[in-house]
Amino acid sequence: MCKMEDNNSIINKIKRTDANGIDFCYARELYHALGYKVWHEFEKELLDAKIVCENSKINVNDHFVQVDKMINLPNSAKRKIKDYMLSIYACNLIHKKNIKINHFNVQIYNKPSNNINLSNYLENVTLDRYEKFYNKKFNENFIEKQKKRIKYNYELNMKYFNSLDVDEFNKYISGFVKKYKFVEVDDLNKYDGVSGIYIMVFDKYKQVYIGLSEAGIKKRIMKHWNYKKEPYKLIYGQAYNSIISVDSFGALDNTRIFVKTNCGFLFEFEQKIVNKFKAKYLLNRIDGGIGSIETYTDEKIFAIAAAITGSKDRDFSPFIDKKELYDNCDEYDIMMYESGNKIN
Repeated sequence: MCKMEDNNSIINKIKRTDANGIDFCYARELYHALGYKVWHEFEKELLDAKIVCENSKINVNDHFVQVDKMINLPNSAKRKIKDYMLSIYACNLIHKKNIKINHFNVQIYNKPSNNINLSNYLENVTLDRYEKFYNKKFNENFIEKQKKRIKYNYELNMKYFNSLDVDEFNKYISGFVKKYKFVEVDDLNKYDGVSGIYIMVFDKYKQVYIGLSEAGIKKRIMKHWNYKKEPYKLIYGQAYNSIISVDSFGALDNTRIFVKTNCGFLFEFEQKIVNKFKAKYLLNRIDGGIGSIETYTDEKIFAIAAAITGSKDRDFSPFIDKKELYDNCDEYDIMMYESGNKIN
């Protein structure tokens, strides 16, 4: 374990000292001290803290040491559970992430999962999620292939975003919201229960998402912030042309919001706005005019409506290396690519 300073009273109450005189905490004890009720939720915080270490070029194994413990169960039974010895540095990372910050005057946790990155993007690409959805068994080789496809598509999207000009993007946004009389949001609470059209801006990536809400703009935008796509929905189309989902971005990626609340028939106006907006800046994967998923009682009906309306894809051809495509895509992707159905 690495020795680092601690100035937090919660951590001081539960910290221990190992044989080498280095302070540490057990993850299970920190989990209780921070008020968590479900271990699975706390494990997500552990993953976020590890990502911070990796991004800072700090050796994760120096600060997170997995240990197994036996716990007593009724009738003298025992069960092995996972735990970690956490350095004080790791404890402070986790505690810091449990501090809330104001974002559009809404309190959210300040943690890495509130920004998109490859590690948390791939977090849900697991065997059990595919098996649950398809109701069949898969092997690890299947998951590795899916991870390769998803990672490949993610990297194509990032190369595309980096190619866009920030000044041109800002100029276009300013002109568009002025033309259609959208209002910039500083306090999302003002739109709690208010219906209308919203534009979420992701400045770092020079992208926007346009949506509508009948139940309330605040609720809908926060659902985007908190909802993470199931792995089988991360690619919408083929790996070489799928637009990354708005729900894959974190709350802190969303840097500006514009709304329009008095716009007549919402579905028609959303369709008009989506179709008028420059496609190269748009994260929408389907045409406007069918409403949001909250409009539908069944997600499958929404999927059918989306399929009928039409899907959008993106031309990544300037960034496609054929060898990389063949190495990372599945047989169907390759067949579609070779048949000439690359991009509409």
